[in-house]
Amino acid sequence: MSDKDITDALIALGAREQEARFYLELVRRPELTAGDLHRITGVNRQRTYALLNEMVARGFCRERTGEKHRYYRAHPPQQLLERLERELAQQKDRARRTYGLLEEIYADNRDPESGGELVQEIRDPEQINAAFLRLNREAREEILSFNRSPYSSNDPGFHEEQLRVGEECLARGVRFRTLNMMEPDQLPWLYPAIKQIDERGDRDIRVCEYLPLKLFLFDRQTVMLALPVASSDSGMQCLILSEPGVAKAFLMLFEMEWARAMSLEEWDRQFAYQPPGENGKEKKATAINLARQEEGGGS
Repeated sequence: MSDKDITDALIALGAREQEARFYLELVRRPELTAGDLHRITGVNRQRTYALLNEMVARGFCRERTGEKHRYYRAHPPQQLLERLERELAQQKDRARRTYGLLEEIYADNRDPESGGELVQEIRDPEQINAAFLRLNREAREEILSFNRSPYSSNDPGFHEEQLRVGEECLARGVRFRTLNMMEPDQLPWLYPAIKQIDERGDRDIRVCEYLPLKLFLFDRQTVMLALPVASSDSGMQCLILSEPGVAKAFLMLFEMEWARAMSLEEWDRQFAYQPPGENGKEKKATAINLARQEEGGGS
């Protein structure tokens, strides 16, 4: 990787051009004086002193006063990386709160009866998460769901927000009925998660071998479909459908699949699945009817 490649990357991460050049030289040596950096980089002396003061203030380097000169030493790159990650996490959190609020305002000012959108398509992960949270917050009676891949972003921030909003729904009396597709490649994390929720007893949960799609139905009025899209950054696109006839059709599909699904206890008895590490080894999930899943058959 050339010096230009490195400085260009630092600039893309928020450093100014001369800061990037100075920091690269400081990383290469235990410490340098302002005169050293002036000679190495060709930046004039006055600008060198000013820039080093700014770099100390911005956390790129620290200063040591010697008998005749001031010496500058780079802060370890790992420390700068950790600081940048914290700043990005804070920025992402601010963006989620801001755009989540804007999404609510946007939705409040769209009336389907006066020409608003009956179908929305969303591909951006942040917007998908914001829409999902908004629909949960608006729910007053019931949230029904088919839970299967594609799963949302692994971003822990998304997961924490969704858990928090789910608890808010439960607190105001919203009922959850969730039907989980027991996909063999997802079971190592999915099974313990379902079991934990099932043991809590505050949501109705059933499981099955196959679900045709991933969906959420809010108060039997609004449907959110998650569809896999290979070209999407999030690996999925979401459709939000706000039309009574469509919602009723998906309710009929949900009730049909729910009626023939199993409790987790029944599934355990039938397949005897053991999570990785339980009893010293992993029980293979070959007992699950993979052929039926691959053929796209029902449960």
